[in-house]
Amino acid sequence: MWAPVVVINLSAMTILCRHQTAMLAAAVPASFAGAVPGLTTGPDTVGWILARVAWMPVFAGLLILIARYARRFEAPWQAGTRAANVRRAAAGLPATGFAVYALGPA
Repeated sequence: MWAPVVVINLSAMTILCRHQTAMLAAAVPASFAGAVPGLTTGPDTVGWILARVAWMPVFAGLLILIARYARRFEAPWQAGTRAANVRRAAAGLPATGFAVYALGPA
């Protein structure tokens, strides 16, 4: 009975990072368009909830794409595979760029 809980707990950080990345992949570009209900505005009305529900298929699609792409980076690094290690290190560059962007205004 506890096995699903254990599996989810072992994957908690992966789940958190992937779903946050999917939401930010939609919200950051949309933020340049101004206030987008359900995405870049505050949850202050029932309309916001309806708009947020309408965004769920977009989030799900982005989550699937991110999971497909990120899966290859989650395997343990192995010695002797220089090309794979270079690709993994290069994948960290956009993450660093986003961290600079996100923390810049702070």
